[in-house]
Amino acid sequence: MVKQTAIILFLVYISLSSEKVAGQGIASESSKMKDVLLMPNIPSIDTLIQHAVNNSGAYKYFSGAIKIKEQEKSAIQKEWMNMLSVEGRYGYGMYDQILVNELGDENISTSSLMSQKQKRYYIGLSLDLPLSDVFQRKNRVKIADLEIEKAKHESVKAMQIVQALVVEYYYELLQAYDDVIIKSNQQETMQLQLIKAKKEFNDGQLPVNELARIENLYYEAQLAHKVARHNMRLIITQLELLTGIKIIEM
Repeated sequence: MVKQTAIILFLVYISLSSEKVAGQGIASESSKMKDVLLMPNIPSIDTLIQHAVNNSGAYKYFSGAIKIKEQEKSAIQKEWMNMLSVEGRYGYGMYDQILVNELGDENISTSSLMSQKQKRYYIGLSLDLPLSDVFQRKNRVKIADLEIEKAKHESVKAMQIVQALVVEYYYELLQAYDDVIIKSNQQETMQLQLIKAKKEFNDGQLPVNELARIENLYYEAQLAHKVARHNMRLIITQLELLTGIKIIEM
C-alpha cells in the first residue's frame, strides 16, 4: 500500500513538473513573439514615395532624355551661327592714290596720281543662310519640342507608376501586420488551450482523441502565424527593392 502511494505521488510530481516547464517554455516563446511583433517605425508614405521615385530607373531614364532633347533643341537653334563667318584681309605694297588739291577760293581743284607703299586692312562679317534651311530648322525645332513633351509625359507616367506601387505595398504592409497580430493571438490562445488539455489528459479528464484534435489546431495556428510573417516579410522586401532603403528588420 505504501509502495503504490509513493508511485502515485511520483507520477503526480512528474506531471506537474512537466506542465511547469512547458508553461515556462510557452511563456518564453510568447514573450519573444511579442517582442518581434512590435509595430515597426516605418517611414511615412511620402518619404517612401520620394525614395522610390529617386530610385526608379525608368524615371531617371526619361528625366535624362528630357535634358538630352533640350540640348538638341538648343543646338538646332544655334546652327545659324555655323553659317556666320568673319573675313579679314591684310596687304602691304605699292598702291595708287589720287590726291585732290583745292586752289584758293575759286573752287578750282587739281588732282594728281601717285604711287606709294602702304598697309591696308579689311575685316567684315558674312552670312551664308539658304532660305530652305530657315524653314527646315523651324520644323526641327518643333519636332524637338514634341520629343521633349513626350519625354516629360513618360517621366510623369513612370513617377505615377512608382507612386501607385508604393501606396499599394504600404497599405498591404499595414494589413499584413494586422494579420500577423491576429495569427499571433490565435497561436497564443491555442497554446493556452493545449496546456489546459495536457493537464486534463494527465488527470484522466480528457480522452486522447480530444488532445490530438487540440494539438492539431495548435499546429495549424502556428503554421498560419508563420505564413503571415512570411507574407509581411515579402512585402517589406518589395518595398525595400522599390525604395532602395532599409525599412525595418524582421
